[in-house]
Amino acid sequence: MPHTLCVVEASEYNKYRVAPPAASVTLRQFAIAVHEADGVPASCVSLQDRFGLDVNVLLLAAYLGTVLRQMPTAEQLRSARALVDGWHGEVVRPLRGVRRMLSRLHNELKLPVYCLLDNDPWGYYIYSVIKQGSINLAYESQRMAIPDVRYLGLRSKDLERCQLSDSVKITLNDNDKKRAKQIANYPWFAKKRDWQREIEKMLKNDFKLEVESLISKDISYVTEEYVPARLRDQDWLD
Repeated sequence: MPHTLCVVEASEYNKYRVAPPAASVTLRQFAIAVHEADGVPASCVSLQDRFGLDVNVLLLAAYLGTVLRQMPTAEQLRSARALVDGWHGEVVRPLRGVRRMLSRLHNELKLPVYCLLDNDPWGYYIYSVIKQGSINLAYESQRMAIPDVRYLGLRSKDLERCQLSDSVKITLNDNDKKRAKQIANYPWFAKKRDWQREIEKMLKNDFKLEVESLISKDISYVTEEYVPARLRDQDWLD
């Protein structure tokens, strides 16, 4: 029920100074337009934090009501929430907590932030969200972004550089390849030659590497050799 109650507030276009939408507007266009209105990002974050609302479901309901002129039922909202609950519970909410913690450490204590992530499209995506925010959630507040964060994660060259066994290679599937190409076109990756080379090499290798693969060397290899060497040589991606 909280979703239903809050949809009315979010769809008050006069409050947010958003022009009435045309029927041909897509959900993505609608979400971006709402985000550009004063006060909306902060309101979304507030509803999210205070009531545990899923912003995707909230904007979907607002879109149905204002663009398609359909009032979503409580059952439809529950079904929409169920579709995203798994992903949000396992990935989005924990990642949001990490971002908030990192943002405070960086901005309040002035600590540098490095990301030790898997060498795969999903590791790249997590890095991009921490650095710039989410491109898929255009209405998301940018207050937690850390532009100075650096990628210290596994690289496509690490199989040879670290002399890892072929057993740690994980073959890229079609979804991995599609996601890698999408990420290569993200604004913050598209103009970075080092990132373009990194993604191209991963696709050429046709395999990805997880951080856990370094443990095959030694249980302390990550903390005693890999990370210190990368920091010493300033061998990271920005």
